[in-house]
Amino acid sequence: MKRQTLLSLLTLLCVAAFSVTGCRNSTEPVQDESLTASIDAADVISGALGSDNGGLNDQLTDIIDLANGGFNFSASSPDELTLMNNSTRHGVIRNRVYNAATQTWTITIVRNFDNRQMSGNWSRQYRVRFSRAGIGQQFLRVGTSTADRVDFEIVSDSCSGNFKSPRVTHKLNRLEGSLRGVISFADTANPTVTINSVQTYRRSAVDTLTIGNSVRTSNHSLTMTLNNVVVPLRPARRFQSIYARATSGTISGTYQADITFTRGESYDERQVNREYSVDLSAERNGRFPISVRGRRGEFRGNFELISGWLIP
Repeated sequence: MKRQTLLSLLTLLCVAAFSVTGCRNSTEPVQDESLTASIDAADVISGALGSDNGGLNDQLTDIIDLANGGFNFSASSPDELTLMNNSTRHGVIRNRVYNAATQTWTITIVRNFDNRQMSGNWSRQYRVRFSRAGIGQQFLRVGTSTADRVDFEIVSDSCSGNFKSPRVTHKLNRLEGSLRGVISFADTANPTVTINSVQTYRRSAVDTLTIGNSVRTSNHSLTMTLNNVVVPLRPARRFQSIYARATSGTISGTYQADITFTRGESYDERQVNREYSVDLSAERNGRFPISVRGRRGEFRGNFELISGWLIP
């Protein structure tokens, strides 16, 4: 199902909100257990997982770039260092500082894109630490020592982001979490990093969808827990030789949203609470299955990892 069909479903969500309740006087929002609300939740979760809009896979790609030596830490002009230079993944390292006492890098990356249909920009700050057998080291490779672990923490107070399309605007409010990657070069032809959550990945944002004179605003938060997510390091094993492409593992979490609908003078509120999971071993042509579960049933669909678009 294409994006246009999804927007039609969201149109039904707006219509249903007013046809059932009209303009309510109650101060208690309705708990929305409908299938359409689950599809709406799946759409938001898919976007939060995608690459091109600054979702989780954008951060996973940063991890494998680091683990594979993709960041040139020895560059003489770090403020101008180009991280990636292609039509879909632009990034510049604005600052990088190494703390010898903690053996930790602090790295700030800025990305942006703008085309006729969509535009976006976001900033991320990470703390990164390489180690081998528990002993920290400054780089992935130091002399004959190659790190077997990378610890990756998102610095929440230094993250921001915005995204805009003809109908949807997105504003990131908060992003936090930490991950640990175990690096393996045992298979020299296919080195990997196995990633697990240390601190739960949390993301909160506001999405506004405008359809005609109806506006749906979703103030939501979601969690993500990564369990044994295996990602090949070599560019040949990535999507388009750029993006992280997990071959196994799972991502699971919760989604909570306060949703308001306005149409003219009419106003309605809903609350949505869901659990979800993604099986990364079931990828087909860049699409992954997603399961979203509520008290009254389950929605199953697929999403594109690069774009973050849901395909019910």
